[in-house]
Amino acid sequence: MTIQINLPDDQSMATVQEHFADEDNVRQTLTAMREAEPTIAFSRLWRFASGEVTHDADLLTALRHDSKLAADVNALLQKISWSHLPQAAAASTDEDLRLRETDLCAIRIESSRAEPDQVYVIIELKDAEANAPRTLITSAAGGTLERLELPAAQGGVIQVLLQHDDAVLIALRDHGTEVFLR
Repeated sequence: MTIQINLPDDQSMATVQEHFADEDNVRQTLTAMREAEPTIAFSRLWRFASGEVTHDADLLTALRHDSKLAADVNALLQKISWSHLPQAAAASTDEDLRLRETDLCAIRIESSRAEPDQVYVIIELKDAEANAPRTLITSAAGGTLERLELPAAQGGVIQVLLQHDDAVLIALRDHGTEVFLR
């Protein structure tokens, strides 16, 4: 008994090779999709930026690792915030910031005279009758976001007492941090 095998001609062989190459590309793409980190949906960014969700550990981690995502959140916060204080330009970035100012408000940082480990963050509204912000959000250059719920304004002034090592305070003092008031 003799087995006869007919080899395909050059054109048929090229078609078969293309088919196997396409199959391999599909397999590699599907494998990459299964292994890829899931993306953060815009609705999730919106819920966080709008304050509907105040803490999302996975989102905060993603922001520290994805500069594009952090830029997207900052752009969203800038659009929906009462006031945006961009990164501060300074002659000497070695000094901690003690004052940030926009056309709507000024944020001052003052040490407590009574407690050396405590610091006041004072937000002075330029228009004492304006609707006061309820939340302060800091966005550091590395993508770290911090959120602070604010008390009600008294006569156009909001005061918060923080420990000197509080993450929000550290971010406020950093020239590379953006501040959003909502």
